[in-house]
Amino acid sequence: MKSIKRTLVLALALMLCLSLLPSNVFAEGEDVPATKKVVFKDSLVLKDNARTDQPQLPQPVTDPAFVFRSSAPFTLRTENNTANWDGELEYSTDARNWTLWRGETISVSTNNAGYRLYLRGSQNSWISRSFDQRWVLQGEQIKASGNIEYLLDYRSVLLGYHPQMGDYCYSYLFADCGSLITAPQLPAETLTEGCYNSMFVFCGKLTKAPDLPAKDLAPYCYSSMFESSGLVTAPDLPATALEEGCYCAMFNDCQSLTTLPVLSATELPDNCYFRMFSECPEIRLSEIKTEEYSIPFRIPDNGHVQYAGTDTVAWMFEHTGGPFTGTPGIEKTYYLQDPAKPLGGMLTFSSDTPFTLETYNSSVNWNGELEYSTDTRTWMLWQGERIDSAQHNGKQMLFLRGTGNNYISRNSNQRWVLDGVCVSCKGNIETLLDYRTTLEGRQPWMYSSCYFALFQDNTALIGAPRLPSQSISDSCYYSMFCGCKYLREAPDLPAKTAKRTCYAMMFYDCRTLKKAPVISAEYLDVCCFRDMFGLCTSLTEAPELPSTHLAHGCYSEMFYGCRSLKEAPVLNALTLAPTCYQSMFSYCTSLVRFTELPARDLPGGCYKWMYYGCSSIKLSEVETEEYTNGYCIPFIGYVEAVAPTALTDMFGNTGGPFTGTPEVNRLYYLHYTNNDWP
Repeated sequence: MKSIKRTLVLALALMLCLSLLPSNVFAEGEDVPATKKVVFKDSLVLKDNARTDQPQLPQPVTDPAFVFRSSAPFTLRTENNTANWDGELEYSTDARNWTLWRGETISVSTNNAGYRLYLRGSQNSWISRSFDQRWVLQGEQIKASGNIEYLLDYRSVLLGYHPQMGDYCYSYLFADCGSLITAPQLPAETLTEGCYNSMFVFCGKLTKAPDLPAKDLAPYCYSSMFESSGLVTAPDLPATALEEGCYCAMFNDCQSLTTLPVLSATELPDNCYFRMFSECPEIRLSEIKTEEYSIPFRIPDNGHVQYAGTDTVAWMFEHTGGPFTGTPGIEKTYYLQDPAKPLGGMLTFSSDTPFTLETYNSSVNWNGELEYSTDTRTWMLWQGERIDSAQHNGKQMLFLRGTGNNYISRNSNQRWVLDGVCVSCKGNIETLLDYRTTLEGRQPWMYSSCYFALFQDNTALIGAPRLPSQSISDSCYYSMFCGCKYLREAPDLPAKTAKRTCYAMMFYDCRTLKKAPVISAEYLDVCCFRDMFGLCTSLTEAPELPSTHLAHGCYSEMFYGCRSLKEAPVLNALTLAPTCYQSMFSYCTSLVRFTELPARDLPGGCYKWMYYGCSSIKLSEVETEEYTNGYCIPFIGYVEAVAPTALTDMFGNTGGPFTGTPEVNRLYYLHYTNNDWP
């Protein structure tokens, strides 16, 4: 009697629910809501806290169907043109008129604010159980939405229940659907053996996984689920009670995957993580924490493993892209490469549009080897010929790395030529010398003129790589970015010792550059910064210059023609050298704040033409209402020795009544617009 009563109650509830539905329940553009959490009891699926003999009446649910939609016509059929389910499936293109589907081709050719196909099932416990039963979608940019459980039994879902899944329920359902770009909801919390096995295998345009809330897994439930798909980010995997092979090869060969889920389970059955991320080249793990490899990854994420079966983590990271590959150690911490930071072990060029790269003389100008790739997986030897970018992770990309090099370009005829628009270069420049050495956290040895004029006159370049070398060589960066008129940012320069002409003309004529990089050099050599920022007409911020002991011509013409620069850096050096500041700020026409000079021994040419053509600097020999602030060389004490050419035309062609060569130990007066001293 109790069973009959329960059946009658369920039937009345269903009739009431359906009677409450409007004639057109499919709200335009609205996705199907997820079902509520349920539990199993006596083979009947019920809502939380519901009594088995008194199920609660649900609220009416809109869109009781699974939906495909696209902006263009498309078709659907099963691979074998057969009904492979054990109940019934119906389809509709208008959400009102329903037709029984037996696996034949359905054409969606009517545009009703987009092309849509609705499906719903009755009394099914499986839909596709092998590759030859898969669904075949033909079209472009097709989105799947709604609750996948509507395919099993839509009436049960309307009542708030999870229909019972059979083993291998959705196996291979969307396999090789190259036009599928979004996945439906998968709300089940208790799974069955192989239920999602290979469900999205070869879905190359599927970039985002659906949520996977299940806590009760089953053997091989997620095995190969997203294999060879286009996923970029792995979904959360909250389950802590695993089963044999549950995640086996789940993300195998996901070429664009860059993240790893947290894995918290402490009991690891056989094959649970077997080949889970193998063949994922964008997954990069290291056993050593570095700036690039900084995100910790551990199995389990904390605590200790209570049990580990056979091959639990075997080949989990086989053929991934980092310095560590293969089978990880349990309870050992590894470090994942941060996707927000440049790729380790290679130099990366990227753009929104195609571009090419070649050497100016189409020759090998380095003393080791350089390789290039468009996918970070297949590498080819580069001999300076023209190479093309390719689509990778939504952008046009080109990757380079070197082995056994000590120099790359040693004169302007060996420079690299980029042909494209808005090309950014990221990564560690040292990977061109020897990428394996950089992955070990060491600096490859560089010869003199190592990167001489490497990117000279590349107007396509907008972003520069990192230059982390602490020990540099003569002329190593000479003219490296000269003429890169659209370069937006300059890399910091951490070397403490600046070698002869090492930074000379490095950013000359970079007309878009607004801020200078951090300069750490304290020990200088001849002409090390000569013309470094010459004609950087947008430069508004000069770097700090920490050195107090200068070298011959070290800062000569450093900011020549920087007409947007308003404030000069502080110059505290007490020990000068010939021509050290010669023409340093010549033709900086906006310069209004300039530094006091403390040195008392002035060698030849040290201040020669230093502010020549700085029309916003105004000096007078006489104090007036406009010229009020005193200025003297030196600003404290007296000059003890001065060479004949030390101050030649220091203020030539400036904007005040006094111009030309000042006298030492004499008081001049600055215009009030120059009175705001740094």
